[in-house]
Amino acid sequence: MVIPTRLRTGRPRSYIPLEPTFDPAGPLEASHALSAGRTTCHPITTDHPLEQHEHPALTHFAVCPARTRPSTAMEGRPA
Repeated sequence: MVIPTRLRTGRPRSYIPLEPTFDPAGPLEASHALSAGRTTCHPITTDHPLEQHEHPALTHFAVCPARTRPSTAMEGRPA
């Protein structure tokens, strides 16, 4: 987990889990830019793009199989 470098107003700095198996050549786009030392990160936006010295990363929440959507959680269950 890494610490976001850009904080939200009124919210303390916290940890964010990044996907350890993320492959930049894969089908998913990076969501975060990881510092060269791999200790901090920030979301990739048009205002703050991935820079040459940063590593592309993906937040674990984007691919976590444990996260289900309420609309699909009840599919396949008897009414």
